[in-house]
Amino acid sequence: MTTAESDIDSVEGRMSTAESDVDSLEGRMTTAESDVDGLESDVTSLEGRMTTAESGIDSLGTRMSTAESDIDSLETRTTTAENDIDELESRITPISLGGTGATTANAAIANLHGVEITTANITYYVSPNGSDANDGLTEDTPFKTIQHVIDILPTYIFHLITIKLADGTYPDFVSFEDFGGTGTISLEGNGSSEATITNVTLSNGLQIVGCTPYMNIKWIAMNSSTSNDEGGNIGLYIERAPSVELVALTINNSGALQTGIGIYALMSAFHTAGCHINNFTHAIRACNTANGAIGGGTINNCTVAFVTDAHGMLQTSGVTLNNCTYEYNCSNSGLAVKSSGALIGS
Repeated sequence: MTTAESDIDSVEGRMSTAESDVDSLEGRMTTAESDVDGLESDVTSLEGRMTTAESGIDSLGTRMSTAESDIDSLETRTTTAENDIDELESRITPISLGGTGATTANAAIANLHGVEITTANITYYVSPNGSDANDGLTEDTPFKTIQHVIDILPTYIFHLITIKLADGTYPDFVSFEDFGGTGTISLEGNGSSEATITNVTLSNGLQIVGCTPYMNIKWIAMNSSTSNDEGGNIGLYIERAPSVELVALTINNSGALQTGIGIYALMSAFHTAGCHINNFTHAIRACNTANGAIGGGTINNCTVAFVTDAHGMLQTSGVTLNNCTYEYNCSNSGLAVKSSGALIGS
């Protein structure tokens, strides 16, 4: 019995050991399963990171392609800009009067806008016996018409342009329009002072419209016409001209007596010296902020000598009036200042 009991104890001990071994194996299996789960999770994470990396690589490729396109575009634009600069530089080159180059800052600016400018003072000659096929540069080779000279002038005047008229009658309407610049245009008959009696006649009137150069008209007789932009019977029409000098002009009404206007100015500044105005309804009229200084000369057989309206203003000094019904007519905020300094207005 003792031996049998010992055997039983031995068997029980071995069974207990076996159970412990089984428990240990089960624990190790659980641990192994956890390790496998961890490995599978790591694999999944690695696969996700690889997918993200591949997407990042694709994105970088796209951005590199875009950058290359931008570089190509910039290179194209740079080439275009260089070509534009070359083209502009080629246009800023010295020229003679009436060309398209430039030798001064003002001229350079004008050329960049594709306009013509003056580069030197010049004198043109005109005669009723001349020809517009001549060069107009000497008394022996004069042009025939004043308007031909005006038409060949550059758009921008930065110098002195003198147009000298030989004695005689010029039948065409004369129009100075839309000249820019800060130079001078001088239209001259044969004279030397305010007292000059002119032998030059413009039989169809004259107008100055939209001209910024200093405009000097002197020693000329002219008849009124309806060819001006206003469309009325007017001797000399001035509009949007900031600096006009009128010297020793004789302005006659070619229509019915005491109709029309001798000098009609709108949005302009002008000065007269020794002018004679005959047989108009209004001898001199300034309106729409026009400002005129009237010195010397005579006004003859006119209904009203001086008319201002719409903020126009006239300053008069030493003018002789003969057979005029009224001296002043001021309306709609028009003003006049007499030689004595007295102010007339509405």
